[in-house]
Amino acid sequence: MLIVGEPQFHVSMMTFDKVRGRLSGDTSDSIPFFYAGFLDCARSAEPGVRATYV
Repeated sequence: MLIVGEPQFHVSMMTFDKVRGRLSGDTSDSIPFFYAGFLDCARSAEPGVRATYV
């Protein structure tokens, strides 16, 4: 789990299922797309936000 923003906010990302799916050949598990959503949330997070991308 990757966590950013502590202590002001908490945005985390759990990548195991996405990476496993991609390694298994599932092209719908786009890691760059998944990371972009995480990054957008982390950049726009306000104090007190708690979000987890799974």
